[in-house]
Amino acid sequence: MQPEQQPHSPTLSEASTVHCKVSSAVLDILDPPRLAKFNFGEPNTAENIDARSKCCTPTSSPSAAVAKIVRRCHQLGEADPGATVIAVTGPTNDCVIVQRLFQQVHPFLATPGALEEFHDHIHCIKIREIIYTLRKSLFRSYITTCHIVGNISYQDFVQWPNQEPQHTTALSYTSLSDVDFNILIAAMNSSLMDDLNGKVHDLTVGQAIVAVEYWTLHARTDHEAIQFTLLWLLNVDRFDQVTQQDRMQSLKKHSVKVNRARTDYRRLEKMVQKWNESAGAALVKKSKHVCAQDDFNQLQRAFKQHKESANQRIQTLQRNLTSVNGELVSVKGKLASANQRIKTLEGELVSQKESANDRIKALQGELASVNGELVSHKRTANERIKTLEGELVSQKESANDRIQALQGELASANERIETLEGELVSQKQSANDRIKALQGELDSVNVELASVKEEARKRDEAASAFQEETRKQFDAMNKRLLAALGTPVAVTAAE
Repeated sequence: MQPEQQPHSPTLSEASTVHCKVSSAVLDILDPPRLAKFNFGEPNTAENIDARSKCCTPTSSPSAAVAKIVRRCHQLGEADPGATVIAVTGPTNDCVIVQRLFQQVHPFLATPGALEEFHDHIHCIKIREIIYTLRKSLFRSYITTCHIVGNISYQDFVQWPNQEPQHTTALSYTSLSDVDFNILIAAMNSSLMDDLNGKVHDLTVGQAIVAVEYWTLHARTDHEAIQFTLLWLLNVDRFDQVTQQDRMQSLKKHSVKVNRARTDYRRLEKMVQKWNESAGAALVKKSKHVCAQDDFNQLQRAFKQHKESANQRIQTLQRNLTSVNGELVSVKGKLASANQRIKTLEGELVSQKESANDRIKALQGELASVNGELVSHKRTANERIKTLEGELVSQKESANDRIQALQGELASANERIETLEGELVSQKQSANDRIKALQGELDSVNVELASVKEEARKRDEAASAFQEETRKQFDAMNKRLLAALGTPVAVTAAE
């Protein structure tokens, strides 16, 4: 979605601090440069707002709901490791852009108050990564953690560096006084570690500095100890002493490089490992699940094998990633070639455009000539039209005269038709009378004909009866003659 440029739209920093009765909110993914501007209140143009319209179901805490979306965006790869998802708020009557975004995410909104809480959550996650790095720098990560025999408590680890001879070595390694060293020890168990879950992978030094400066600016929990911790991890007195190149590095990798350069690094590391072994052995003896140190060692060896297998898998994946990165470089090279080809085509396009402009000019000259001829033809056509209009008027007058004459003839014809119609009616009446008379004569003839037919029928019936009787008499006569003469005699009757 491309927001429209408004004459006066509030900046991202201004919009995030607005408090009004009707506020709007949208989730925005900020890359590191934009996030840095947001943290320090620098202006940010409205067209840079990239609204993703990420919504979630309402919860008791708006900031917690937004934090879920942050983790989801990182999991889905919608945000790079250095990006942050925030809620943008503002008055609906000042910013048209925010009005449109408000319609998309309503009613899943984060209020201005919740935005500040949410921003604290985002930085708190980074602060916790700093504390994790501190624990690793003080070798807290070396301490055994096992669900079978139990873990070495934090109190045991805190008490151990304050005992000799490791206390002197720890002070030499940290280059701190007892008071400052205790600040570091206390920071490892800050209450911030219990506030929320989540983890920021590959936190850079610059991001850590931004988070600590925000934490200090707003005087959040343990801000002084956190600031002191990061300064010690970076081995500087002020954050402005950190070079731009170091700011781009991973905090964990940079702190490892700094720690290895400290005095008595190896010595303190070995002391922690040795103490961890003895403390672990004591836990094994106290454990109800493991009967002997050998059993625990066997479990550790099995765990080490699994860990080595996992590391090999990680190395394989890293090699695959390197291969993919090589392909990416190849694709970038092809892209550069394509861009060069595009530039060449753009040059050809400019040349063709110039040729086309010349052709257009020539065509415009031809068009002007054609327009002149068209004007001349139009003038001639207008004169011809006027002549034809005169002839049409004359022909129209002649036609009107002819029409009037034909109308007179039509009137005479109509009178003749009326006369003929009268004669036709009279003749029709006479014909009807004649037809009636003939019909009467025909009826009497039909009666006589029927009488004659009846008499003829009766005579035919009498003749038929007489013929039948005669035939019978002749048959009887033939029989008598045959009997008397004994000779065949044929007697027939004639009609």
